[in-house]
Amino acid sequence: MTIKEYHENVAKQLALLKRVKTETITAEKYLEPIRQLIGSWGGIQTALVNGQDVSVEVKQIGIVISDLATESGKEKRPRLKLIGKLRNLKNLLYPLTLRKELSLSGSGLVVFHDNQEFALYTYLKNQITVGKTHVLILDGYVSEGTLNILYGLPRDIIIKILTKSSDATFATAWKKFNKEYKKAEIRKNSNVHDRLVVVDDRSFMSGPSLKDAGNKPTLLCHFDKSDSKKAQDFFELFWKKGKKIS
Repeated sequence: MTIKEYHENVAKQLALLKRVKTETITAEKYLEPIRQLIGSWGGIQTALVNGQDVSVEVKQIGIVISDLATESGKEKRPRLKLIGKLRNLKNLLYPLTLRKELSLSGSGLVVFHDNQEFALYTYLKNQITVGKTHVLILDGYVSEGTLNILYGLPRDIIIKILTKSSDATFATAWKKFNKEYKKAEIRKNSNVHDRLVVVDDRSFMSGPSLKDAGNKPTLLCHFDKSDSKKAQDFFELFWKKGKKIS
């Protein structure tokens, strides 16, 4: 997903919020925070472009969601409708709140909870598609979803995928992917267990396979440059013993 597409998705959610008849919600105290959220798109868009933190906006959305969810009253249906739209908006913005929690050149842990599948997918794609020279994937199970995360990388980049199993969707998707990414290669090694991603001089480990990202709570562990070098050496050790798949 490109930054432009990301903006368009957030803008779409804000447009949907504007169409909600918030005047029908009993609690007048919620109207002003909601109006502020709707009117904050300009600032959020600028923050996204400049790589600035948007955690304040996301926290405010969380407060409104919580208050609306616990409010009692007759108009439950419009309230739940609004909660759903606010949650969609929060999930879209969530990955960008991690900017200050994690230095991309350093180490750190990032946690994704239940029902954050799109947030995690976007985060992984943003982490991986910044690659310039090479991307190495060590993952026991791969699928078309793995390739979807990689798509968007430069066409001349080196891509190595080391796995031990793939699902029924992968073979066909791989042939199409490989036509565009000539330097992409996949090998099999039955000893693959850990889930490791190396992007240039950075790396991180993932609890679940990339193809299952977001289905369950997920912990990502980012390594600093020194440990990333060790991680790459670890990958190459298994890569040399892998069997090339055409």
